[in-house]
Amino acid sequence: MKRRNTVTKASARLVLQTETTNQIKPYHEAVAEFIKHCQIKGLSSRTVDFYVKELKQTRRAFAEIDAPLHNLRQFQTHHIEQLIEHHQALGRAVSTINSRLPASRTFFSFCLRKEYVTANPHDGVNQLKARHEVGPTFTKRQLKKLLDAPGLTTFIGLRDLTIMLTLAHTGIRLTELTSLCVQDVSFDGKGSITVQRAKNRYAR
Repeated sequence: MKRRNTVTKASARLVLQTETTNQIKPYHEAVAEFIKHCQIKGLSSRTVDFYVKELKQTRRAFAEIDAPLHNLRQFQTHHIEQLIEHHQALGRAVSTINSRLPASRTFFSFCLRKEYVTANPHDGVNQLKARHEVGPTFTKRQLKKLLDAPGLTTFIGLRDLTIMLTLAHTGIRLTELTSLCVQDVSFDGKGSITVQRAKNRYAR
């Protein structure tokens, strides 16, 4: 009976050690899995490239503050706070820091679902408050000069004027405008356009 108990305890320790080893996930391996997940999910190449770039920069910063890159499970909220302080000490712009925090938060949310971490270290850490300032705008004289620039007797001139007026009246992004097709434009009523390739992947 004693021997059986000894064997049982040894088996339990072996199982526990195996589970603990499997739970250890280095940062770079988890990032590779996350990027693959984004690609399978069908995110745009631009979004995937954004995650690749931001997470690479974040990994470099984590290394500089001696964060536990070898084991994601050891990451805690204070590591994220140290990361922000590190960026601030280097003189990084608030906009730069705020662009990296969401990428890192999304990555750790993925790790939480995969059980590589027991909690998202970004929980309780908010983005930095940025001061929003209105940039210089065109005067009426400058706008008139801009709109009068295209020559309306040529195709290129008409095209350029149409592009400027569409951007001004709809507020769509440049990439959304360049992705428009003939069937996306309607002249019924007051006229309308349908943006099929919006940033959030929902047509509007």
